[in-house]
Amino acid sequence: MLHTIILRAFGLLSIFLFLFVSILQAQNSTPQDQEEKAPGQSQAQGPAGGPPPQASKPQSEPPDSNQNNEPQSAPPQAIVKKVEIRGNRVVSTHAIMTKVKTKPGSPILQEVINEDVKRLYATGFFQDVRIDVEPEADGLLIMIVVDEKPIIKRIIIEGAKSIKEDVIRKELN
Repeated sequence: MLHTIILRAFGLLSIFLFLFVSILQAQNSTPQDQEEKAPGQSQAQGPAGGPPPQASKPQSEPPDSNQNNEPQSAPPQAIVKKVEIRGNRVVSTHAIMTKVKTKPGSPILQEVINEDVKRLYATGFFQDVRIDVEPEADGLLIMIVVDEKPIIKRIIIEGAKSIKEDVIRKELN
């Protein structure tokens, strides 16, 4: 059951990060880029369903050539501005950060985030690990929210003769 919960959490995290990065990339793109990428829009057609007539261009320049002959760069990736740890009480923030590869100044990568979560679960200290991402002016705030496993798993009551075990447990809670 815990395995399915973890897998569902990874799936939701993956979807969230994909959507978040897509939104950031859309905000950073120019209106001309959006027109080129707009899916589902019908393109203009010329007579008899052929290609649209094009404006006359000088014959010496091939269509759609890059005038500067510079390679086009990929859209900028979101950069991690800060990593915060929340929810830890017993395990130190430093101990958690040594297991995390997502660092300030690095680009946010889904694979690295997934591996960070797996490494934190593998320590055995946490029953839940969640990554929250918040946009900031010049990058992303990554919040790693942990829920530590309880230190005391079970209390065994022995030798209680005058007071029933139920009464003792009731007082402990």
